[in-house]
Parts: sequence; C-alpha cells; structure tokens
Amino acid sequence: MRLKINSLNFERIFPDSLGNWLNITDSDLHEHMSIFEKGKKSFFLSISNGVSTNRDEWVFDFDKKNLQLKSAFFCKTYNDSIKQGKLIESVKWSRDLKNEFDRASKVEHKNDSIAHSFYRPFVRKYLYNERTICDVLTANHYNYYGSDLNTLNPTILISSGQRDDFSVFCTNHLASLDVFMPNSTKLLPFKAYDANGIFVENISDWSLNKFRKHYDNKKINKMDLFHYFYAILHCEKYKQDYQTELKRGLPRLPYYSNFEIWKDKGNP
Repeated sequence: MRLKINSLNFERIFPDSLGNWLNITDSDLHEHMSIFEKGKKSFFLSISNGVSTNRDEWVFDFDKKNLQLKSAFFCKTYNDSIKQGKLIESVKWSRDLKNEFDRASKVEHKNDSIAHSFYRPFVRKYLYNERTICDVLTANHYNYYGSDLNTLNPTILISSGQRDDFSVFCTNHLASLDVFMPNSTKLLPFKAYDANGIFVENISDWSLNKFRKHYDNKKINKMDLFHYFYAILHCEKYKQDYQTELKRGLPRLPYYSNFEIWKDKGNP
C-alpha cells in the first residue's frame, strides 16, 4: 500500500535557543557561570585536553627502568629512520611524528625525561615526556606542570564527549587524554605559570568577586572556589538534572545554598 506524502501527519520540530535539534530539554544550565570560554569572562583562565601520545605502549610504563629502555629504543629507531630516509616500522608512527621525520628533526634520548602521570582512574604511570616522541604536548601542559612536567598542581579532570556518562576525578599530575575513555579528558588546573614564570591561580578575579558578592562573604578565596566546584561536579542531582548538557559541552557553575558545606565537601 502506498501513501501520498501529503496524507502523512508530520510533527514540526524547532531547535532550542542553543541550536540543539535532538534531545531538547528545558535545562537552565546555560544560565549559570561559564567555566571557560575563550575571550569571555569565565571561571577558569585556561583549560586543556589531557596529553595525547598516540603511542601509549611506548611512552607510559609502571616501571621507570623499562620506560627508559623502550624510549631509548624508540628514539634510536626514529633517528635511524632519518639516516636511512625511510620509516622503520618497528615503532609506532603518527601524523605528527611523520611530519618531524620529513623535517629531519632528530631527537636526543634522556633517561631523566620522565614525569609522573595520571593514566586511568586510580592508576598512575611514568611518562616519557620528550616532546617529539610524546606527540601532543602543548604549551598549556608545560604552563600547568612546569618544564619537566613534574610540578604538582591540583587538577580537576572531567570527561568530554557523548560516548559515555559524565565523569569527574582529581589529581596533582598531568593526565592522559584517555582517562575516561571512550570519552576524552579535560584538565581544569588550579594553577598555571604566567608570562613572567610565576605560578599563579588559574581562577579569574572576576569569578571570585562574583562569588564574594553573591554570598556576601569577602573571606572566600580561590581555593574555596576550586573545592566548591569539585563538590558540585560530584553532586548526583546536578549530574542528573544536566545529564544531556554535560555530554554536549562543559559544565557550568551554579550558586548553591550553603557554600561552606559544599566547599568542605570538595576538599579531599
């Protein structure tokens, strides 16, 4: 049986105010404080993705000596490839490493180029942190954890993506992009090195003043805000109310009553 299209009943749908066509909600998350928008007033001054190595089996390890041996082999094989003018397939190549090969950019292996890293929830590994071999180490990573990537820095980790539910964790170390795989990982650090090389708080004065005014409390400091934010992200009601939005983008920060209680909950 065939039906004419003009005999069918269609339901007309409209996007919401944020341009979403599917899974439309009546959420008010967009009304709360932004945690980061480049060029706009936000809670954090900067955020970043976790480190993407594209060759975890070569640059991460539980054993430091083993990591030194396999990273030395990788560096030698890479340099030998440049000498021979062809890719030696006994190591893992990526787009960026092939670009370095095309530029004939040799690397020097250093046994002390090793940092502690947060690999998966409750799992720490050593990371060989030579920039070329590690593939995607950015300026932000060095701004957060220093030139050797070993500076301790309280960092909130959040999942980013729609492949799994929203997750949150906290560490003092540089974290892998795949902590929450299959979702990716965002780093929200408490501190960052500024242009003068000073390790300063990575929370804006604007957001601090907003919170002090809202709660009528000039004693609130930026570490209080960091703990408050971490507690809110663990709140089951918050995660349930904004389940769809947390898969679409970054969380935003509401003003909950009883600031002191939330702040204390977020202080590990």
